[in-house]
Amino acid sequence: MYDFINDESIEIVKESIRLLGRLENKDFTLILKNIIESKETNDSVKECAVDQFWWNITDDRMLETLKNLIRFERSLKSVSRQFMHLEKYCRLFNNDFDKIDLEIEVLFEALNDKRAPVRKQVADVLSYQLIRKKV
Repeated sequence: MYDFINDESIEIVKESIRLLGRLENKDFTLILKNIIESKETNDSVKECAVDQFWWNITDDRMLETLKNLIRFERSLKSVSRQFMHLEKYCRLFNNDFDKIDLEIEVLFEALNDKRAPVRKQVADVLSYQLIRKKV
């Protein structure tokens, strides 16, 4: 049904993903989620699919996928993007701090990452969440 996913041109695949994102339709969440979770997906294609949940589509069904990317993704650039995406979703919870606390637990796990830039970014996101909680 979505033949663009198998196109030989990475640029055609990425532009098709961007088009799906611009439609801002949650019906495409599962297609994009499958692209993100596939071990066969090119890294830049995966990043493009993930970015649609930052720029265009907001769907709580993506939270587990984003958290798993934080847990298991090895690319520093990709992990950094996931922190931004998770932070966006936390802002959308409108001060439902019980829900926020549940979702940011993955950040506490990431504080043990071997890479200093990851730990620093986690600390930044957590400090932002703690400041919001006090206000």
